[in-house]
Amino acid sequence: MKNRISIAGATLAGLLLAPGSLSVAAAAEKLEQTLLLKLSLEELLRIKVTVANRSKTKLSDAPSSVTLFTQYEIQRMGVSSLEELLNYVPGFMSSRNDRARTSAVVARGRRIDANAPDILVMIDGIRLNDPVIGGGFYSSSQLSLVNVKQVEIIRGPGSALYGSNAFSGVINIVTNKDERAVSVRGGENGLREATVKFSQVFGDLKLSLFARDYRDSGQTYAPIIEYFGHFDPLTDPGSGRDLQLNLGYKKLSLTVGLIDRLYRGFVQGGIPGDGVNKLDRTAQFYRLKYDTELSGNFSTSFYLEYLRVTQDELVLILPADIAALPLLGWTNNAPVDFIGGNNRAAADKRAGFDATWTLNSNHQLQLGAVYQQESTGLNAFQGNWNSEQMRLSDGAVRVPSLTGIEEGFWIPGSRLDLILAHKRDITGLYLQDQWQINNKLNLTAGLRYDGYQGIGDSLSLRAGLVYSIGENQRLKLLYGEAFRAPSIADTNAEFSSSVVGNPALQPELIKTIDIIWQKSWASIAVTANAFFSRIENEVVVELRQPIPGLNAQQLVNKGRRHLSGLELELQADVSKDIFVKAGLSYFTRFQKLGGARAQAFFIVNYQTGDWNVNLNGYFHDRVLSRTADTAPDGEAVYLDGFWKLNGRIRYQITDKLSLAIKAENLLNTRYTTYSPSAGLEAGLPERGRQISAALEWSF
Repeated sequence: MKNRISIAGATLAGLLLAPGSLSVAAAAEKLEQTLLLKLSLEELLRIKVTVANRSKTKLSDAPSSVTLFTQYEIQRMGVSSLEELLNYVPGFMSSRNDRARTSAVVARGRRIDANAPDILVMIDGIRLNDPVIGGGFYSSSQLSLVNVKQVEIIRGPGSALYGSNAFSGVINIVTNKDERAVSVRGGENGLREATVKFSQVFGDLKLSLFARDYRDSGQTYAPIIEYFGHFDPLTDPGSGRDLQLNLGYKKLSLTVGLIDRLYRGFVQGGIPGDGVNKLDRTAQFYRLKYDTELSGNFSTSFYLEYLRVTQDELVLILPADIAALPLLGWTNNAPVDFIGGNNRAAADKRAGFDATWTLNSNHQLQLGAVYQQESTGLNAFQGNWNSEQMRLSDGAVRVPSLTGIEEGFWIPGSRLDLILAHKRDITGLYLQDQWQINNKLNLTAGLRYDGYQGIGDSLSLRAGLVYSIGENQRLKLLYGEAFRAPSIADTNAEFSSSVVGNPALQPELIKTIDIIWQKSWASIAVTANAFFSRIENEVVVELRQPIPGLNAQQLVNKGRRHLSGLELELQADVSKDIFVKAGLSYFTRFQKLGGARAQAFFIVNYQTGDWNVNLNGYFHDRVLSRTADTAPDGEAVYLDGFWKLNGRIRYQITDKLSLAIKAENLLNTRYTTYSPSAGLEAGLPERGRQISAALEWSF
């Protein structure tokens, strides 16, 4: 069992007693962040992002469809997780799924599955996508935004720079490494959160640390799904720990991180199980990086990265009264819940370099290479059965364990597992050319080669023209290609899995054109983006015979899909005290099952003296939950559209102390979101109103 002591509590005393003060560089950084609050919209567009080019580029000149959120926007909104923030990004939406409080993210009208393997998620450039299923939010569920400097989001393909998973979007979270603060938060549903942010400079050594501990007892929901005659209320308690340590010495840097989530109860994989269901995932990430300049115009970065993801899952297979029936559960008819699940450990190792060659002030070349190895140990079944008796009887004897959860499940003739131990090697090589042709026209062109062991090769291209129509107006024409390589689970899942792996599966391919117009005035900035995408080798689930004579659901490549739509965003300084941001997305071609045709959001911020008031909200259009041929009564099932409103009030008590009150789902709106699991045609209920208060002290 894991020792779940509070990281924040354990480190707080030591950090407060640490010697020294902020360095000149750190003080300058804090001053720069403070000045961000006073920048005009024109100046905000000059903030530099790295996600679009792997180098710092002004937001207005970035050759990608990019959305940026600064630390102060996020703080004023009170958004606590990356998944929630994505509802304020044109073309993106997220919602709960039945994997115990993880979120399903839909990008530009297409939902692949609950784990979003088509979106690359990074922290400070370190990949977090799970090595086994490829999901960007699988190993980093409810990713905290407490320690964020800015969040950079590419809408559309990014494989020409980042390889697989950068298919529908790329997200890079830039963390804050120059802040000292302690915060505590408490609220309804037993919510408790404590965070520590610390930074210190000792000569050439720079240190920063972020620690967070979160837990809540969950909300209570009326029964939503019947399971073997049981129709019971549900709760959704959860807890999480986050840790990130950054050490820098001259040109050498080390990053160590931890993301740990534990969710209990609620619905998991379509199975309700309060008091039984458990999902525990931990991601540990490490990076060692060395930056150097070989000459005045040629710089390189060499890096080693390691990601380890572990999973421990349990669900209620059969309630005790059903498990005691002959031939169903326990062979000794014990009146005990039949509990099962799985566990695994997976890893992603990477070694590579990135180089930049500045030919002159208007011309820059970038290149890089990476070697990567994805691997998983045995993904084994586990449960509250006596595995030794089951093994010795060739699966004939199933009796409850006297020692707790045991690993291994047997049937006559064999042991069943989800995925056998497997590893694969990956190589990548990219080249990019950025050329400022004249004072109005900028050209970016690039390509990347990726080779996947057992799958094959992929070549991804990108090209972008950015034309300046006057000082504050841009027209961008972008072309991008991307691929999504099948994950280890896609190709290697055993017959005992709900979806059997297909070793012949080929990568999905996408080609996208974006046409973007940007215009800013003294107090208003507008962005309009039309996109057109074509997907080849689309991966779908079909009933096949992976083993002759036995039918099973299996992933296959089938046909193509077209996506298109319009994304609009407006930012305005209504007055010196009021700032407004709003967006609208409308898809002319999209995946109807699980996707919404229209999405919208707004953010209104009012600042006066020591008070800040923020009201924000987002809209999701109705969603097709079941087609007529899959619905229980033969009629298509739609989930109603909804608005979710949130509010936050913050008061600056002193220069270093602030108090904030936040209301999530301000109007206590009752709504449900899409789940493909049987019995959840009416969707999963989202949380109702939750009020919390936070106190933060900067030191």
